[in-house]
Amino acid sequence: MTLEANQMAVKRRWPRLTTHSAISQVIAHAPFGVARISPDMRVAAVNPRLGALLHAEPQDVVGTEIAELVPPDDRVRVLRSLRAVVGGSAATAEFEIDTLRPDGTSVWLRWIITASATSDGTVEHLTATFEDATAAHQAEVAAAAHMVALERLSYLITGFASMVSHETRTALTGIQGLSELILTGDSDPAEVREYAECIFKDAERLNRLLGDLLDLNQMQTRPFHLRTEPVDLNRVVQEAVERFRASNPAQTIALSLSQPVASVAGDPDRLGQVIDNLIRLAARFADKGGRMDVCSAQRDGGVDVLVRYPGNQQMADFDDWLYGRYERFEKNPSSVTGVGLGLAIARVIVERHGGQIRLDSTSGGSSEICFTIPVPRRPPGGLEATSQAAPSP
Repeated sequence: MTLEANQMAVKRRWPRLTTHSAISQVIAHAPFGVARISPDMRVAAVNPRLGALLHAEPQDVVGTEIAELVPPDDRVRVLRSLRAVVGGSAATAEFEIDTLRPDGTSVWLRWIITASATSDGTVEHLTATFEDATAAHQAEVAAAAHMVALERLSYLITGFASMVSHETRTALTGIQGLSELILTGDSDPAEVREYAECIFKDAERLNRLLGDLLDLNQMQTRPFHLRTEPVDLNRVVQEAVERFRASNPAQTIALSLSQPVASVAGDPDRLGQVIDNLIRLAARFADKGGRMDVCSAQRDGGVDVLVRYPGNQQMADFDDWLYGRYERFEKNPSSVTGVGLGLAIARVIVERHGGQIRLDSTSGGSSEICFTIPVPRRPPGGLEATSQAAPSP
C-alpha cells in the first residue's frame, strides 16, 4: 500500500483534530505538540504545534510510522514502551529522544504517551504530547561536561599540589637540617663550606620551581607573547651547555653542532629556556658518570636540537609531564619529580614557535629528547618587526 493510501485510510478512521469542538480547538492552539497514534503505530492526527516542531505541514505527517520518527538505536525501546501502553501493562510512557524530522534534521522532544480507551477497555488510539526538550538537553550535556571538567581539574590540582609540596618540602628539609648543623658550631670550615653549597643548591631549586610556576601560570592564563627575530640555534645551544657545565662540573656533556644551520624565527631567550629545561631533565635520568650529548642538525624545513643521555631508565611519565598531567605522581610519589613544570613549559614554548617536542629511544642503550623548530620560508629579517612584545633591554 502506498503512503498516500495509508494516509487516506488513517484519515477516514481517525478524524482530524481541527474540528469545531471545544477540545479540538484547545488542542489545535496548544503550545505543545499533540498527536493521535493508532494501535498499529502510525500517526493518525497532528496539531499545528507538532507540525512546527517537525518542520512539516500537519497533513504531511499523518500516516507516518512512529518508527520513522525515532533513531534506529532507540526504536526497539520506544516501540516496546508504546506497545506496553496499548496492551495495558503500562499507564503511560515517557522519554526524551532525538526525534527525526521528515526533512532529515532532528530535534530533542519529550514524549508523553497515554491510552484512550472505550467503555469496554478497548484501546482506540494513543494520545501523545510533545515538548521541545532541546534547550534542556543541551543544558544537561553542558552541565555534565562541566562536571567532568571540574572533576578533572580537581584531580589535577590535587596531583599538582602534591608534586609542588614534595619538591618544596624536600628542599626546605635540606636547608633547615644543614643550617642547624652550621649553627651548632661543631663543624670544621670544610664541612661548613660543603653544607653551604648544599643549601645554595636547594635554594636554587626552590627559586627555579617558583619561576617555573610563574611562567606556567602566565602561559596558561594570560596572552603569551614571543619576540620574533632571527635566531642562530647553534649559539643558543652552546650558551645553554656552557651554563650547565658551570653549575654541574661533575657531569660530562659533549656538544656536537651541525655547521651551518639555517636561522629560525623566534625568541632566543625562550628557546634557551627550553634547552636548559631539557638538559636538566636528561641529567636526572642519565646513568651516573655517563656522558650526555647535545646536538643540532639541519633537516628539510627545520632545525633539530636533541639531548641524548645514557642509560636504560625509561621516562614512563614523559607524556604526563609534557602535557602537564600529574596523576601518576599521586600513585608513585617516589618517581622523578621536579621536571614536570619545566617540560610542560618547554612544550608550550616549542609549540608557540610552530615546532614539536618528543622522546626517542636509540638502539645503543640511550634516549633522546628532541625538539624541532621550523625554518621560515622567507628570511627571518623579512618578518614583521622583530617583536610582538618589547625586547628585553
